[in-house]
Order: sequence, then structure tokens, then C-alpha cells
Amino acid sequence: MPKERNQFVDIMRGVAMLLVVLWHTMTGSTANSQSSFLFNIVWSLQMPLFILISGYVTRYSKEITGFGGLIKFLAKRTLAYLLPFAVWSFLIRGFILRQKVFFDFKYMLWHIDSGYWFLITIWTISVIFGISSLVSSLAKNTVTKQILLAAVYLCGMAGLAAVGYFAGMTFLGIKLTLYYMPFYFAGWLYGQYRDKIFALKFGNNAVDIIVAICAVLWIYLLTRANMFALPDGGKYIIFRAGASLLGCIAVCGLLKGVFSKKSNGGGVPVCCVGRCPLARNISYPLSVSEYGENGKSADSSFNKGKPVCCNELCDDSDNSNCDNKTCKFKQDHELLSLRERIAGFFGFAGRESLVIYLMHGLFLNLLKTAEKVEFSSIPGISLAFTNFIICALICFVIIRILGSNRTLCRFLGVKGKTE
Repeated sequence: MPKERNQFVDIMRGVAMLLVVLWHTMTGSTANSQSSFLFNIVWSLQMPLFILISGYVTRYSKEITGFGGLIKFLAKRTLAYLLPFAVWSFLIRGFILRQKVFFDFKYMLWHIDSGYWFLITIWTISVIFGISSLVSSLAKNTVTKQILLAAVYLCGMAGLAAVGYFAGMTFLGIKLTLYYMPFYFAGWLYGQYRDKIFALKFGNNAVDIIVAICAVLWIYLLTRANMFALPDGGKYIIFRAGASLLGCIAVCGLLKGVFSKKSNGGGVPVCCVGRCPLARNISYPLSVSEYGENGKSADSSFNKGKPVCCNELCDDSDNSNCDNKTCKFKQDHELLSLRERIAGFFGFAGRESLVIYLMHGLFLNLLKTAEKVEFSSIPGISLAFTNFIICALICFVIIRILGSNRTLCRFLGVKGKTE
């Protein structure tokens, strides 16, 4: 059976991806948005958060214990990242849209940020991490493995820096890759210790305190410096990366508190006058069509569970006071809370983050105006957010359409039916 997806990871990936879209919308649709506080927030979060999550989800990957395992790991990552890069860069952007720069291979090698640089960066990080994981598997205990992995990972960064020294730091986006590698490692490290932290007696309280401190420090730093405008010197890079890490911790922690809470006891809200045989292990909320008008499903297994009280939420509580009467269920829009709708929106963006990343730039180009409006003005803010919403909606519609074809899903990087 396929592993159940971590819905909160999808939500956070969706938040990060939509921040990327908003960033590109602000810079592409308006003028001088880089000097705004909103841009400072967006820029400090979007890619660091995405890379951090990519490192965190390695906790769900199978351990690499042999050379064969490494080959499988690298093959999977190559197919996931380099195939979409090739298809969207050379076929769609180069051949179909006739953007000649994507056929200038020498230029692209040193200007990978002209296109889909993130895919090259995350692939490079994955290669170094995979090799580090293989070497660390030689150790006998967990702590030694983690230390060895960190050491090899740092050696990989040093080797990448050496290549950049001789070939140029823009070669294959080495400058960007080196900047984001610590975020990937931080995500992996948290994934290793997350369960142990929350297993502690005061683990939850400690995490809440850390999140609060990070949030305050992050906002404080953002009000003191424009992260995007800082020079590329060593101390400024550390300052910028530190502020982004604080922001990622704060946003993940705060949103975890919002989206992890169960809705009113975790059941399905119903408008009932009695009792109905509904209980079974199901994902909720469900629609009227799944229940039937009288609360009974065509699926015979639906009625095998424990009867639940319908004047409350459907849960596992004692329902001895309920009598046998017909339940009347609320419509879909009444079943879904606002929080669940928002979570579903971000979760969808997270699951389809790759294809949103690949296609959103094409649609933003169509929305560009002849003259850019100042972002700090009301028309500028309105234009930026209008274009952002339009671009997001177009992406979602196209993804739904492409998702109906399994071949296109695999070829273009859409999840669709391939999940």
C-alpha cells in the first residue's frame, strides 16, 4: 500500500510555492517592490522554506545502505528533477515558445538562474546528500552515523566551492546551491530529532517557546535590514541565512498550531435529530453524496461500524442516549470549515508545487503590463495581488486538466493520477 502523505508537509510546501509565485508577481508586475516590507518577508521565506522542507522529508526515505541503493536514489532524483528541467527548458521554453536562450547551452551553464535553477540546485544537493548517507551507513550507531553524514556533507560543500572557484560561482548555480545547502541539512537534522523532542516531558512547551522567540527575532531583523539588498559578503550571507532560518522556524511552528488542531473533536459536523450507523475508519469531511440523504452508504461496510450520536459530531464517544432516527447531513460547504478549506488549498499547491514552479512564469509573462506601476501605490498593490490570484487560478485549472492524462502527468511533472 502507498504511504500516507504528511498533509502538513504538503501545506508548508504549498505555502512556500505560493510565496515564490507572489515574489515573481511582485517583481514582474510592479516597480520597486524590492524595497517593501512585504517583499522582505516573502524573499526571506520562499526558497529557504522550500529547501528546508525538502531536507525534512528525507526522514520518510528509505535508508541508503549500499551502492545499489545509492544508484536507485540518484536515478529517482534525476528522473524527478532533471527530466522536468529538460522538458520545460528545451522543449517547452526553447522549441515551442522559441526562447533561444535555452538552446545556448554554454550561456545556460553559467546563467542557470535564467531558467529553472531550483531543479539543478536540489538535484546537486540530493547527489551530495545521497553520497553522504551511503558513507554514514558504515557507522554502527545513530550518533556516529549523523556525525559522519554531516562531515561528508560539509566535504561535498567544500568540493562544490572548489569547482566554483575554478569554473566560476555561477557555473550550474553553485553560488545558489551552496547558500541553500545548510537549509536542507537543517531540515534533515530536525527530521532526525523531531520525535525525540516531542517525546520529552516539556517538549511541546519548549518548541512553543522556540517558535515564539524565532518569530520575534525574525520580525526584528526584517525591520532592521532589507535582506534582498544586502551585499554578498560573508557576514551578510550569514546574517541573511540566519534571518531566513528564524523565519522558517517561526512560520512552520505557527502554522502547525493552526492546521494541526482537530475540528471540534475531530468528527464530521452533521445536522441530526437522532442516531445513525455511520462509524468506521474514514477520512473526513465527506459529502452528502458519499453518505446518501439518510446517512447510509451504498458501501455495505459503511454500516458495520459503531452507531454514533447525530446530535453531536461523529466520534467514538458513548452514544447510549441517542435514539434511532434519520440523520440529515449538511451540504459540502457546510461540512468544510474555513481552516480545512485553506488547508486543502495549500495542500493542493504543495502536492503540485513542481509543476506550479515550472509553469507560473509563463502565465506571469502574459499578465505583464507595458509600464510597471509603483508597488507602494494602491494601483500597484492591487495589480500585484490580482495578477497573483489570476496566475494561481490558471495554474490550478491547467493542472486539473493535465491531471486527467497519465502520460502528461509523468512527462510534465504533474502529480495527478500518478500518485
